[in-house]
Amino acid sequence: MPLDGELLLGKLKKKSTRKSHLPATKTESTRRSTRDTAPSRSRTSVTQLTRTGRQVSHAHVAQPESIIARGAKVADSGAAYGWTEGFEEWRVLQWRKVTQREKSIEAGEARFLVGDEEFGWGTNEGLIISILAHRNAAQRKLIRETYAGTYGEDLLKDLDKELSSDFERVVLLWTLDPAERDAFLANEATKRLTSNNWIIVEIASTRSSLDLLKAKQAYQARFKRSLEEDVAYHTSGDIRKLLVPLVGIFRYEGDEVNMTLAKSEAKLLHEKIAEKAYNHEDLIRIVTTRSKAQLNATLNHYNNEFGNDIYKDLGTDSEDEYLKLLSAAIKCLTYPEKYFEEVLRLAINKMGTDEWGLTRVVTTRAEVDLQRIAEEYQRRNSVPLDRAIANDTSGDYQNILLALMGHDD
Repeated sequence: MPLDGELLLGKLKKKSTRKSHLPATKTESTRRSTRDTAPSRSRTSVTQLTRTGRQVSHAHVAQPESIIARGAKVADSGAAYGWTEGFEEWRVLQWRKVTQREKSIEAGEARFLVGDEEFGWGTNEGLIISILAHRNAAQRKLIRETYAGTYGEDLLKDLDKELSSDFERVVLLWTLDPAERDAFLANEATKRLTSNNWIIVEIASTRSSLDLLKAKQAYQARFKRSLEEDVAYHTSGDIRKLLVPLVGIFRYEGDEVNMTLAKSEAKLLHEKIAEKAYNHEDLIRIVTTRSKAQLNATLNHYNNEFGNDIYKDLGTDSEDEYLKLLSAAIKCLTYPEKYFEEVLRLAINKMGTDEWGLTRVVTTRAEVDLQRIAEEYQRRNSVPLDRAIANDTSGDYQNILLALMGHDD
């Protein structure tokens, strides 16, 4: 089977006469010999990836462990016949072969992501979509590393030079490691002329505790400051009181719930909201520290006991930014699909699409819960999300968004 790079080469407008950087492929006889002596291994082609959509991003590359597991079964079944000697050497050899092959595949893909003016071809946007939109985070990282190791250049910088507009932004955000992406978005939110505190709330409240920690580590590595200090510096008053602990906490992620605590804290929340003490330290403490399961139990009891959901009592129609951020934080923590559906609805239904909001949601949620968000969107708007995006966008930007949704057939 040819490497992906060779398959992709056939899609380019003009082929190069330059010698390939990829290792020479085995002859058919060698392949047959290999199949006869080791467990088989299959890999989906690029054309198959394009047809099958997003699901392949988690499964289309066979992992080395699967070969080792099969080898172990072979060794176990043959133990009675005394031919397991040397299995460890075989196992190590197969691991190395698989690792080297995957690196060769990623090198082939990396080679064709950016055009080569010396040999007469420019950037092929369709090829970029067919590769990157069907690779998971680990594979995209390997492509970047291979590109840097092979050509001594940063793939993101080269793509930045070749691409433009909204398509450029979605490609760059998607290619980033998720933690790097969150760090970039958070920093961007604090540096814009009008700070976008919504993005800080979104990152702090919808990521797992471990993912938020990784984002903060990536932030420090890139910007040489902590996310907490930048959020504190660029905010003030009640907003600072809410956001700093929100980004600073490592929230418990277990499913255990203390119902007695849920009832008492639901009562406390109701009292403070009735008093319009929205910035009370206990209210902020509950929202910023309780586990998502515990907070859900508290809000369910709040609704059952007092007859209203907390969003209505907070007065989400208020123009007060703090109240809007507090409500958004609660929604992100307890019902993220509903929060992101609202972001998408506002982004698409505006007079002129909010491409930044649309791009952010699709790129950050494609590997998490975009399918559930799409279901929530259709339930709320009676229109499939992919159709709404297709009607409101065009060109390569439209194509990559639909590809990330798994609707690029």
